[in-house]
Amino acid sequence: MKFRGVLFDLDDTVVYSEESRFRATNNVLEHYSIKVSKIEWKQQFRSLSSLKMFDILKEKYNLDYDSKEMYKQAHTRRLEIEEQEGVKLVEGVLELFHFLEKKEIPFMICTGGTTDHGKKVLKQHNLDYIEIIGREYYNERKPAPDAFLEGLKRLGLRGDEVLVFEDSYTGIQSGITAGCQVIGVNTNEEEDVDSLDIFAKIKTFDDLDYSIFK
Repeated sequence: MKFRGVLFDLDDTVVYSEESRFRATNNVLEHYSIKVSKIEWKQQFRSLSSLKMFDILKEKYNLDYDSKEMYKQAHTRRLEIEEQEGVKLVEGVLELFHFLEKKEIPFMICTGGTTDHGKKVLKQHNLDYIEIIGREYYNERKPAPDAFLEGLKRLGLRGDEVLVFEDSYTGIQSGITAGCQVIGVNTNEEEDVDSLDIFAKIKTFDDLDYSIFK
């Protein structure tokens, strides 16, 4: 199999940026004496939009906040954390980007976040030249295939010609539904990702066998 294009998720696939979203969420919830646990985050909220998450928490705890305002506050706090502390690249991804560029294999990022946020994160590593498809450019969030279908459209390729790298169960389902082969980048060592029957599973890109591109 020869892949003619590659699509990447962003958070915890290319960069370790999910932790900042988790911390920012709990920062703004402190006013209501609520804290989301790590287990809750991984099992229920990590794959949801922040707006949907705040809607769920509002109903669960009978709170009187405006979910959109809470999202704005949390997003602002997330940007502050990422600017102050920086965001690390997932191990080996920079080398993969350079390899793909050398081989002239087109690639882009399909994220559930905004394009602007993705650009800010990548700019820390001088990677903001990489094309990003944020949630402004498609309708349904993952596990719907919309994000990756938009990526296929921009690449001008069929799903069976494109390899997807994703870290989450819902993201992997999105890639599969878009007709792509998927490699699970299990940076969070989640059992649901390990249980999937997909093209390959790696912990980070240091584990990637580059012969799949030959």
